[in-house]
Amino acid sequence: MFTYVDLFSGNAEDFAALGITVGDRSCCTVNPGEELCAQNGPVCPDRTKYIFWDNVHTTETVNTVIAVGAVDGNITSPFSIAELLN
Repeated sequence: MFTYVDLFSGNAEDFAALGITVGDRSCCTVNPGEELCAQNGPVCPDRTKYIFWDNVHTTETVNTVIAVGAVDGNITSPFSIAELLN
């Protein structure tokens, strides 16, 4: 048994409704040519408004949205994670 989790179907309006308004840059400082946060670099004042923590990883807020959607079945097919666990 399997299920597909669609991580890419969300749109800007969906995120904005949750207060996630910054999608064009990361929350932490990333040096040119790097993907992860710069050591001891400044971070944004409110990470809950950002989609990305660094150039690779989504923030905790976005991870929570994905997890809830996967369990509830809003972004999964043909089964939700909850259905697979039953």
